[in-house]
Amino acid sequence: MSNYFIYLFIFFSFICQAQTITIENDVDRKSIGNEISFFIDTENDWKYSSVVDSADFKVSQNEVPNFGIFEGAVWLKIRVHNKLDKSLFLEVGSPIIDSIFFYSSQTEKVVVQGDALPFQERFRDFNHFVFKLPDDQDSVQTFYLKMNSSGQLQVPLYLGSLSAIEHVDHLINNALFFFFGLMGVMILYNLLLYFVVRDRSYLFYVLYIAILMITQLIPQGFAYQYFWPESPQFAQYAMLIFPIAVGISGIFFFNSFLQTWKYLPRLLYVFRTLFLFYGAATVVLIFGALQIAYALVDLTAMLVSFSMLIGAILIYRKGNRAALFFLIAWSIFLTGIILWVLKDAGIVPHNNFTNYLMIIGAGLETILLSIGLADRINTLRKEKEIARKNEIQALQENEDIISRQNILLEEKVQARTEELAQVNTELQSTMNSMIETQQKLIESEKMASLGQLTAGVAHEINNPINFVTANIAPLRQDIADIVVLLEKYNTLSPENIEDKLEEIRQFESEIEFSYLKNELDSIISNISEGAQRTSEIVKGLKLFARDHKGEKSSTAINEGIESTITILQNKLDGIEVIRNYGALPTGEFYGGKLNQVFLNLLSNSIDAIHERHEGIKGGEIEITTAYDEQGNRILITFKDNGTGISEEVRQKVYDPFFTTKPVGKGTGLGLSIVYQIIDLHQGAIYCENNENGGTKFTIQLPLDQ
Repeated sequence: MSNYFIYLFIFFSFICQAQTITIENDVDRKSIGNEISFFIDTENDWKYSSVVDSADFKVSQNEVPNFGIFEGAVWLKIRVHNKLDKSLFLEVGSPIIDSIFFYSSQTEKVVVQGDALPFQERFRDFNHFVFKLPDDQDSVQTFYLKMNSSGQLQVPLYLGSLSAIEHVDHLINNALFFFFGLMGVMILYNLLLYFVVRDRSYLFYVLYIAILMITQLIPQGFAYQYFWPESPQFAQYAMLIFPIAVGISGIFFFNSFLQTWKYLPRLLYVFRTLFLFYGAATVVLIFGALQIAYALVDLTAMLVSFSMLIGAILIYRKGNRAALFFLIAWSIFLTGIILWVLKDAGIVPHNNFTNYLMIIGAGLETILLSIGLADRINTLRKEKEIARKNEIQALQENEDIISRQNILLEEKVQARTEELAQVNTELQSTMNSMIETQQKLIESEKMASLGQLTAGVAHEINNPINFVTANIAPLRQDIADIVVLLEKYNTLSPENIEDKLEEIRQFESEIEFSYLKNELDSIISNISEGAQRTSEIVKGLKLFARDHKGEKSSTAINEGIESTITILQNKLDGIEVIRNYGALPTGEFYGGKLNQVFLNLLSNSIDAIHERHEGIKGGEIEITTAYDEQGNRILITFKDNGTGISEEVRQKVYDPFFTTKPVGKGTGLGLSIVYQIIDLHQGAIYCENNENGGTKFTIQLPLDQ
């Protein structure tokens, strides 16, 4: 019984050991994947000395061992019995392994290769990794390989002569160069089409092809060998960076080529979500978690692929012919991707066809999509021709319609012209009536102002005239007494001089001659003052009423204001007028019309002050004039402390017929006339309330009109 267990132990130990690969006949290149044993170092902490004595090696059952994605290391044990008299070489057919340590128990020499090292450190310029076996014919040699990879670890292994390996490498490079050339031609062709037709789809396609080309060349080691051989660190990240870029550029091309926003806008939201997935993978990649990043990129790529496939089907069903080309091309490419993934998973065998199937699919996809883009030009041309024919037909129909409409239109225009002529006649009559009415109202306002003016002038002239009239009677009496006195002096003669002088003295005493002389001076002085006052009123009236036949003339603004104050003197009734007259240049104005402005503004201020103060003293009107040299204009301000004006009223204050006075007190044309006169002088007038109550009107009169 004990011997049975010993034999059983020896049997399992033999199974778990690596098989011996015997080379006794000439062989060019032999696959040995199912003739080796392996040991998975999950913690990546085993040393060579420990591995040599380990009994944990398992015999590989697959021609191409596939270890998936993990963070540890894989040890391979290879026993070779070379019975030939020539050297053998070991080829690791995967170009994207981070590091490979080659141990030979006979030479105790370690050779390190991998894409984590500069390309120049490889054995010759092979795309794959090649190791020369020690020349020790007719003996069994054991070799160990320790491999680390951040990506999919699939290890095709070959034994053969150097010439056979070089031949295969040459064929692979030729195929990759052909693919590179094909994609380059497609890039140049579509770039030229973009500059011809100016369709963004071609630009997105060029970007997509360029990124897709590099993405397909990376797993074959071609990109690392020719694009960045001195950047091994970038080579590791490129396995993730370019798949992310090709997914994003593919989405942009899909949307532009198939017009997703027009045929299937809801798909745009799906793509935006997938962009977030790619963003998450990029963040994970930045933090160095390569395995998680690989999983995210693979998941997102799968979702993008099937989203585009389903989207192309739906868009084609909605009538987009270009979707058919995309659907065929994408199906071929997607088939290549699926077979590639199945190959990595070990479901589909690893061989030259499956290993380069994704490149074949990418090339076919590129050609078909280029044909689809070319067909799009034809489609657009046909659509334009159809649109042009429809446009010509529509134009002809429009011409017929326009011809018929012109006839109807001419008839309607004729009838409408007659109606408009009649309406115009009625409107002209109405306008004449309105103009006549407006002129009458303006004349009414002028008559109202004239009535105020006449009353004021009559009152002002009446005072000095009464002054003169009241002094005429005493003047006549005093003159009569002086005449009698003079007659008595005429009766003087030498004979009666003493008697007459006594009589004259007695008469002088009776008429109070000394008082009479003083009284005469006072009477004459009073009459003179009354005449002077009357003269000033008449002068002010002449200044106020000047017209100059409706023409502009040299006008002194301050004098015009002062003449208006003189005329309104009787209405002031205790209101204090504060004059702040500045030195003003003489300008060309309508003097009489400006006096009308001053009269209306002062009259309104007087009425507002009387309404607020009701006979109580304290009313003030402040008049300020100044010259603005910078604007070459005269500024006139009338400020009172009356009732003020509300915002609502201020918006309408210049409207014709608008008044706040009781019925019969105003026509509502005063400030409207003021506005028209100021506008006639190309000036401006502003109305605002004072900070302490009352109203302030500011007039701006340009000197150059």
